[in-house]
Amino acid sequence: MRGRSWTTALRPNLYEGAAFTPNSQLFYLSMQGLWYSFNMFDALSWLTRDMIMGRIALLAQSDMEKTNHQWREKEGVIGSDATALC
Repeated sequence: MRGRSWTTALRPNLYEGAAFTPNSQLFYLSMQGLWYSFNMFDALSWLTRDMIMGRIALLAQSDMEKTNHQWREKEGVIGSDATALC
């Protein structure tokens, strides 16, 4: 998987920001831009750990993609960083 810079907070093909939807055995951890900072990276690492250990069940690929699409649509209507926090 190749890293690429996006102008959105939600990355395509990453369920919950961590599990690669085409191959749910592959996880991607990185700083999600400075918008979230270290706290988000810390939370993402715990989420990923729980997914790997089976504490949090992953959905089927089609369901993960549907969920990603729904969240990206919600993100698309955010006007600014300030409105994203409200």
